[in-house]
Amino acid sequence: MKEGSFSFTRLSISAALIGASALLSGCAASPEDPLGCGTVSGYLQPDASTHWYRVVVTHLNGQAVVSKPNYQLAPGEYEFTVAELIDDPSLSVTLAARTPKVFKLNVESHQRYHIGA
Repeated sequence: MKEGSFSFTRLSISAALIGASALLSGCAASPEDPLGCGTVSGYLQPDASTHWYRVVVTHLNGQAVVSKPNYQLAPGEYEFTVAELIDDPSLSVTLAARTPKVFKLNVESHQRYHIGA
């Protein structure tokens, strides 16, 4: 979703997977953002009325990562593995259903995406 909106990307997005190790270092290294990176954020606590919940990123393109609030990424397609942080007792989410989820996202230049479950 574009900067300024508080929408979250659905976990059922599909796209192709590309390697990110070389692309990640180029975006994170320059404060001027010469590559036109996009940002994927998972840190915002959604409004309860939206029925969206936070997630923790555990893997990016199959590689384990230390979860952080924002990921600056070069434009392209990425695969995220996330753990849902659903804390609503009324949903009765069983522990067995709390398995990591995988989705793919096409990151565009100079855009911010907010992810959630």
